[in-house]
Amino acid sequence: MTLFGVCLSSLKSENFGYGLVVFELTEGVFVRALLLVIACVVITGCSTTLPVSYVASPSLKGTGAVAVGKFDYVAFENGDRDANQFQKVVSIGEMYIDKDVSKLMAGALNKELIASGFTVENTGDLRISGDIEKFLYDWTGFTETDMYLDVNYKVTKSGALVYSKLLKSHKALPKIPGFEPEAIRGLLSDNIDQMLNDLRDQSLL
Repeated sequence: MTLFGVCLSSLKSENFGYGLVVFELTEGVFVRALLLVIACVVITGCSTTLPVSYVASPSLKGTGAVAVGKFDYVAFENGDRDANQFQKVVSIGEMYIDKDVSKLMAGALNKELIASGFTVENTGDLRISGDIEKFLYDWTGFTETDMYLDVNYKVTKSGALVYSKLLKSHKALPKIPGFEPEAIRGLLSDNIDQMLNDLRDQSLL
């Protein structure tokens, strides 16, 4: 029997009590606890940078000139995160993307507009900008992880504010390396789709 097997057997047979409450550490519980400890040790102090290559998948068609204004990543502006860093729910590990979050957002919108048939020009009468309120990666799940994107859009026409709305997107992905870039693309695509379809419904686009 291996040393690991001996440890399991001994732990399984031991009872740990405090007062009248008795706890038995079973093999399954021990294995899960051990895996969690190993994961924490591996992640703590480490950082990962994810490559993101955005490909447009337009859901509508249109024409005309549209300007893509400035997008601010609020967590970076507040000094809480780096310009290319995910927000997180735990203190262990750091996750980054290979470009600034604000540039990724503006670039994705630019690609979606062009793929939809619009002309992107700085002089466009309709200007789309916004604040990225949340760009969060929660990797604490046992079998599934979650990504969140909240963007507060501001759209002006001839300088006047005509649309302002906070739109939220969420993507769940398996806890297996390699799925993150597509999940990020899906987050951006879903969020931009919501906004463009809102503008279409309000006859602004």
